[in-house]
Amino acid sequence: GADIIDIGAESTKPYSQAISADEQLDKLVPIMKYIKDVFISEEIGFNKPKTEYFDYVLEHIEEKDKTKILVVGDSLSSDIAGAENSGLDSCWVNRKNQKTVSDATYTISCITEIFDIL
Repeated sequence: GADIIDIGAESTKPYSQAISADEQLDKLVPIMKYIKDVFISEEIGFNKPKTEYFDYVLEHIEEKDKTKILVVGDSLSSDIAGAENSGLDSCWVNRKNQKTVSDATYTISCITEIFDIL
């Protein structure tokens, strides 16, 4: 399973409505049995794309080989940029099928497509 996974709830974006940790976890229900750890920035105390967020996560997971870690999120500016800044592979969940150029390692439109990658 993935060692880092974050389904961006857009709670840290300007003018967005805050979404609770429980609501964020509800988004993971279809794939939860495949996930080892879930880290939510609001609970950690560092927002993405700050490297402190990713440093915290890397300190608290068993896997230390960055090539075996995948960051999954829907925000290019926080999830994908943060992963890139921390030397981690990333998967952009592009639910709205935006025609934006991304630095993500992978791009999917629905979270269940993650099975094609893992």
